[in-house]
Amino acid sequence: VTGNLSYYRYHHWHHRFTQDPDNDPELALPKPRTVAEYALRISGIPYWYGKIKDMLTVSLGRVSHLPFLPAHGRRAVVWSMRIQAALYVFIILGSVLLQTPVLLIYWLLPLLLGQPLLRSITIAEHTNCSEDANGLTNTRTTLTSWPVRFFMWNMPYHAEHHLYPSIPFHALPRAHDHIRERILHLDNGYVAVNRAIVSKLSRAAN
Repeated sequence: VTGNLSYYRYHHWHHRFTQDPDNDPELALPKPRTVAEYALRISGIPYWYGKIKDMLTVSLGRVSHLPFLPAHGRRAVVWSMRIQAALYVFIILGSVLLQTPVLLIYWLLPLLLGQPLLRSITIAEHTNCSEDANGLTNTRTTLTSWPVRFFMWNMPYHAEHHLYPSIPFHALPRAHDHIRERILHLDNGYVAVNRAIVSKLSRAAN
């Protein structure tokens, strides 16, 4: 929850500078150029490394590497990160002292198992799309099953979300009906998208 103080600013910049290599914060971690880099990204290891590094850095009050944070919001973000770090330490120490596997079973294990799935979804949103400001070409909409759309609040309609960020999640399917013929990257399922990404990386290596 405390991370939301910085995340909404991060996400605002991602929308404002989508696919801009100099300003889009999601491009701070370069897109995979090889199959090995793709596998590493899907594992979630770079995500966890970056999250822990940012938590330690920001907790110490160092935020110069986060240009999307305005000066008036930095203090709140630093304290929110300190609270988050303290909460993690408290939970981990409590679990060790009580010698209970609850933390591992209901928190750490789901996080570790869920990351590859989440990474495979997020990597599909903009990879192999245009690197310009055109929302019809720089973002992919992935057509998938209703359970995925339901649990992801219709985020598979990602091009629509980027084009009209003020539209509530439940209206994104209707937006899709109006503009689907104009969306360049409209693909069937995340498995197919990830296969295409790996295939392109494999061809580039040969």
